[in-house]
Amino acid sequence: MHHALVITAAMVLLPVLASEPGGATPGDPLPEVRWEDIERTLESHPALRVAASEVAVAAAEVAASRQYPNPVLSAGLGRAEALEGEENGRTWALEVAIPILSPGVYRGEIAAAEAEHSAVVHDAESERLAVRGQLKGVFWRILHEQQRRAALRASRDHLARLLEVARLRVEMGEARPIEPNRFEIDLARLEVEIQEVIGRLESEKQILSRLMGGRIPEGFRVQGELSDLPALPPLGEVLECAGSRHPSLLASAARVTVAAARRRSAQAERFPEFEIAGFYEQELDARNYGGALQVSLPLWNWNSGVIERARMEQTLTRRRHEQAMIEREAAVRRAYAVAEAALERARQFRERVVPKAAETAAALERMYQVGEVDVLDVLDARRWVIETESELLAAYLNIQLGCLELTTLTGGYDDE
Repeated sequence: MHHALVITAAMVLLPVLASEPGGATPGDPLPEVRWEDIERTLESHPALRVAASEVAVAAAEVAASRQYPNPVLSAGLGRAEALEGEENGRTWALEVAIPILSPGVYRGEIAAAEAEHSAVVHDAESERLAVRGQLKGVFWRILHEQQRRAALRASRDHLARLLEVARLRVEMGEARPIEPNRFEIDLARLEVEIQEVIGRLESEKQILSRLMGGRIPEGFRVQGELSDLPALPPLGEVLECAGSRHPSLLASAARVTVAAARRRSAQAERFPEFEIAGFYEQELDARNYGGALQVSLPLWNWNSGVIERARMEQTLTRRRHEQAMIEREAAVRRAYAVAEAALERARQFRERVVPKAAETAAALERMYQVGEVDVLDVLDARRWVIETESELLAAYLNIQLGCLELTTLTGGYDDE
């Protein structure tokens, strides 16, 4: 009885495995980085700076398309000599020509430039979503590895205390001398797994630091709630959002408009072009002035080749848009199925599997202290706890990544 009481006192020190939010440890001095800190620096990402420059170029193209061609001033200076007599002198002439653009061509070029600007703006937003998704995916992986490391360390400490209990039982003659060795083997395996997790964690942290241009403090850790399970909206709503607001689809639709405007412009170019001019000439014995109207005659070229090319380009962009919509819907359906399965798995593991594994392990450990079960049963139960907790953390990561992919595919953000 005395021995059992001593072992019971040692077993009281065995804590239930727990970790702080974000995998932090008390008094951890490492600088914390939250997702909001990363999101505030998105606009300085090189890819988004390139996208902003492309938007500025497209806006300049719109302004350039609205510019009307300038008048053309022609000046001539010469010397004239009379055919009869000795009279001679200088002559000069001025001519001003004003091109008259076809209204269809002028409006078509402006409409094409405006639609292209809209497409580039949507492309920039699509790039922003992609960059944001990439960075947040790395953020979630870092958070997962942090919590995985904390869970494994807690399991290691728990197993180390079980090892002390086993040694105490051996000293008291209640266990075989080989039993502590079994705990030591599992401890060594845990140490190897912890080092593997640390390696993955450092790799993901370096990736994030590189993507952020080194603007994250050295030795940082991320802070967040991996276990917050989001609520999935109905699939129909998700599909509707993806089809109506994703910037890549809006960009492809805008380029269909670009192609249609260029086709109308090409069709308008088959009509005659006009140019009006006024002139003034100073000769030896006369001054001439008047106006002129120039008309291009489409006798051999009715712009049919350009029109056909524009028509084919319009068909091509329309078909690309239709293909993009089909592919987007398929991607959303796949991502939704993955997220839905991950969400259900996370709920089952959190509410049933992990508590049951912990309860079983705790019961077997209590029985082990009084010699009612073998050490292998205790170690097997503890391995189940470690495995199920790892699977729960993996399920948390998968649901966060799945919802992130859905957010990116639908063109929205987490708060939408």
